[in-house]
Amino acid sequence: MVLKKKLLDIVCSEPIQSVVNPLYKNNAIVFMLHRFASEKFSTEGHDPAFLSKCLDYLKVSGRKVVSLDELFQSINGKSEPIDNAVVFTIDDGFLDQAEIGARIFCDHDCPVAICVITELVAQRYWLAESRIAFLLENATLSIPEISFESKQFYVDIKSHNGLKAAINQLVFYCKSLPLQKAEEFIAELSAQLGINLPTQTPLKYRGMNWEMIKSLEKKGVSFCAHTEKHPALSAELPQRAREEIFNSFNCLKDNTANPSQIFCYPTGRPAVDYTARDIQYVADAGFVGGISAVPGYVDLKHLESVDVFSVPRFSFPGNMRDFKQIIHHVELMKDWLRGLKNPSMS
Repeated sequence: MVLKKKLLDIVCSEPIQSVVNPLYKNNAIVFMLHRFASEKFSTEGHDPAFLSKCLDYLKVSGRKVVSLDELFQSINGKSEPIDNAVVFTIDDGFLDQAEIGARIFCDHDCPVAICVITELVAQRYWLAESRIAFLLENATLSIPEISFESKQFYVDIKSHNGLKAAINQLVFYCKSLPLQKAEEFIAELSAQLGINLPTQTPLKYRGMNWEMIKSLEKKGVSFCAHTEKHPALSAELPQRAREEIFNSFNCLKDNTANPSQIFCYPTGRPAVDYTARDIQYVADAGFVGGISAVPGYVDLKHLESVDVFSVPRFSFPGNMRDFKQIIHHVELMKDWLRGLKNPSMS
């Protein structure tokens, strides 16, 4: 571990970067963030202090934080490639993301795009995954098995780690279901655990509202459509999938001054959570691009290699070592070295 840190420090040093950076400066980076750690909201997630530290590091390391729309201008050939571009996106539209995440970006004068689930921010919908988490977090019955139709889930919610594992297991399954079936699953889970969901969404799972969004937009924050209710589009019938995309964009147009023309796919795995059918709906709705949840760089020098409707994003890391590896293209350098060692790989 100590050796790896020393090697990373060498790679990230100014003399090495002066040689390496010109080779990779056209490989843009898009980061994807979610919830923020907060006592007020009882949430686990990104450390606000660490995010601030990373934004400071980008400035001193010569990186340029640009907006999502600026990046897509370059991808679509409407502007010159942006050297050393870094983009930040935040998915979903929860309250902590407005009060904590957006504030940090505004304080650092850095653009950020928040991809909002429109029924969540309209205060009309409580996300399926949030309801599952609430039910398990408040369960008092020790039930080792939860069943739904032909599926059985064995859970241990007595420990913190067991609870997290149980939530992840059930949420992962629920995300594979169409919205109507997901509602049936949650109703059955509620019945088996003997807990009624509250009529008002708890603070922890509440979305930001349109007034907050309009205020943040004036401060330079941009907003993207992330569907109405966050389903896996591929699991929905054609009409329902199309409505999720079109309706969310129309809602954003009605409530913001300058909505982004980039669509954010729920869960975001190409050919798994969304298909060619859904990409066509996104284009038909008037979007000029889309962002996935698959990690990777955006090669602005070779635009023919970029799928404008499935642009990759890196999950925002939780430590500086991993952050630096992404920022300084360490993995691309590793691939290059492997190619030298084994030419058949290149």
